[in-house]
Amino acid sequence: SGITMADNYRAKDAPDGIGSLSFGVGARGFVTLRQFGFEATTGVTKIFAGSTGGVIADFNLSRPIMVSERLFINPTIGARWANGRHNNRYFGVNAQQSDASGLPQFSVGSGLMDAKADVGVQYRLTERIGLGAVGGVTTLLGDVKNSPIVEKKTAPYAIGFISYSF
Repeated sequence: SGITMADNYRAKDAPDGIGSLSFGVGARGFVTLRQFGFEATTGVTKIFAGSTGGVIADFNLSRPIMVSERLFINPTIGARWANGRHNNRYFGVNAQQSDASGLPQFSVGSGLMDAKADVGVQYRLTERIGLGAVGGVTTLLGDVKNSPIVEKKTAPYAIGFISYSF
């Protein structure tokens, strides 16, 4: 359990007239089960400040692989579901936005939002410090993929990180 950042977008990342969606903060609870070398994690996030104020549930299945004492690889697949409040505020186009942007109004209810597949690699430099990267692809699912503000339904992503273990 903990506090997490919630989805946002800048006005320059959305069509003219749509505006921006501020960074948000959410409370997230999750459970991880480990069996036969696999890890299944399911979690729920309630966004309580900024962003959409909605609820997002996630499910991820991974298979961590220890290549050596210092090198770890973690392939993962996952999907997210969101309630109507989140989906409408993130993907929707209300009447005011429609007038300002020329895009048709769009409203969507709760449902599957997206799915992903990625591979993470982490190398431990020391007992406490590690370097890593995650690369993958995500694709929108359900009705949200039909939003007029969506330019790409499927997109790659990459993240680099430094870790420190206490």
